[in-house]
Amino acid sequence: SRATGSLEEHSRMAAPLLALLQPLALGLLSAPLPLRHAATARPQRTARTYMIEQVATTGTQTEGEIVVVGGGPAGLATAIALAQRGMKRITVLERLAPPPARPEEVGVWGADVARYYLIGLGGRGQKALKEIGAWDSVEPFCSTVVGRKDWAPGAPVDGGVERIFTDRPYLTRVIQRERLVACLLEKVRTDYAGSINVMHGVEVDSVSWPTEDKVVLSCSMCDDVCAAEEGAHARATDAAFELSASLMVAADGARRTIADAIAKEDETRRWLPPWSRFRVRRYADTSVRVYKTVPFKLPPGWRGDINYSARTKTVNFDALPTPEGDYCGVLLIKPDDTETQSLPDAKAAREYFDEILPQFSPLISDDDLAAVAAKPSSRLPLFRYVGPRLHHRGATVLLGDAAHTVKPYFGLGVNSAFEDVAAFKTALDETSSVKDAVRLFSKRRAAEARIIVQMSRSFDRGGLLGFVSFILPLILDGIFHKALPSVFAPNTLAMMQREDLRFVDVRWRKRRDRALQVAIFTAFAATFVMAVTTAVRAVVGAVLARNLTPISPISGLLAAPVAIFGARWLSQRRQVQGDVADVLAAQQKQMHEMEAKADNAAKEPELQQTGPATA
Repeated sequence: SRATGSLEEHSRMAAPLLALLQPLALGLLSAPLPLRHAATARPQRTARTYMIEQVATTGTQTEGEIVVVGGGPAGLATAIALAQRGMKRITVLERLAPPPARPEEVGVWGADVARYYLIGLGGRGQKALKEIGAWDSVEPFCSTVVGRKDWAPGAPVDGGVERIFTDRPYLTRVIQRERLVACLLEKVRTDYAGSINVMHGVEVDSVSWPTEDKVVLSCSMCDDVCAAEEGAHARATDAAFELSASLMVAADGARRTIADAIAKEDETRRWLPPWSRFRVRRYADTSVRVYKTVPFKLPPGWRGDINYSARTKTVNFDALPTPEGDYCGVLLIKPDDTETQSLPDAKAAREYFDEILPQFSPLISDDDLAAVAAKPSSRLPLFRYVGPRLHHRGATVLLGDAAHTVKPYFGLGVNSAFEDVAAFKTALDETSSVKDAVRLFSKRRAAEARIIVQMSRSFDRGGLLGFVSFILPLILDGIFHKALPSVFAPNTLAMMQREDLRFVDVRWRKRRDRALQVAIFTAFAATFVMAVTTAVRAVVGAVLARNLTPISPISGLLAAPVAIFGARWLSQRRQVQGDVADVLAAQQKQMHEMEAKADNAAKEPELQQTGPATA
């Protein structure tokens, strides 16, 4: 789901808040899964002693212009962006094996849908990939999501509510994460083979900065996976090796190898003020969830270009289409849900899905149910960011999950990572040296990294704190934006999806809205107190036959909005029980009812003119 257009465009929309549920599915389906390759993949070299021909033997140091640590989407996109600027001798180090197939090999990607988790590329990601120059290599292998169909808690099998998005400049594009990597690797092979060398199965053990503009990496081959990039010559050796570079880009994700090394070195720089020391800020998980992936095929009559979702009291289920047409869903549960996690076999799984998700159970094969029952649940990543800067000395920069890690609820992980890459490319274009570029990038993106994590974490708290920090603001934004769209912006989720807004700007705008809302409610509360005081004085005066001067009769009328909002708040609180999806669904249901009444009112004159037979 991607909020689009200007704030004025949003104000003309009928507040389609249910559409904001789609990022939940897009983000959940981009959660990390255990890496398993299809049986049809090309053979992998699994001996730990294999390494790329270009790497020298024991103790030899290879000089390189640039080293990118991490061969995932962010790392490969960075290498492509740098090669486009004419930079040579770019080495990408990745500890995992390469993708199992080229992006066009449909038989591999469609063989086991649940094996390759899905990523939703929204406006932020698509815009950044276009700036990087890689979107044309990715787009042909994506499916498009044009809408959403959702079953609210307690809804019957035929009670799903469908909505198609028709007013958005960017429709969400869905692709398998490993296929996305394969697309970027294919572009490297095709366009930048002479500039970029991708090495798989390489672990970065330690990092040092001997000078301000030089970084040295000590590397070794992984114990579990060690594969050579296709087309490169591999040979056996038991040696570790070193790489030296004038620029290192840390795109190693949540492993934090580079970030932890920077934090450790900053501890030795005693002359640094405490507030400027590099540190990794980690948050405890206050709302733990685990998940399982569930593949299924659509029956005739079901649309293959929308996001399907269902919510019950115990689980959330969201599913997105693969480019091959099948669907993969994510079953999100609490870790103490032993019933879901301990399904013994396909029969028990069938009974379970028949009970909690009857609309999807007939679509899941017995073999897939057996796999779901046998599969262990996976955990979501924790919130984390680095700061107060995203660079170290003049030769290192951090981006993507290495700089900011969020839970994949709202589709902001890989999309914001691509934004980082585009921002770094822009910084290089606007400066004359690498040192200036990394500092400019850090200046522009450090606050973004911190705020995206802090705001996303505020959405993830449980209990009363979660309601106050997330659910209640959603309700308030829905009420105030609908009443005064030119004054109050849409809710935070909608604004965070807009590719034309920085996260810093989103936070500033919502803080302004909160201040105005507090001021309004303070005024209403004061008026309410005055009204109650007036009523009490009137009653007491009547009883005691004393003439007590009332404060203001009009204050009773002014207190009405407070009473109305309070009643609505309590009603919606009982309905949603703190679930964001239910908040949005409840608001959308009210808007649908209002739209239906308006349509009926508009058709009434026509019915009166045409008569009952024509009607």
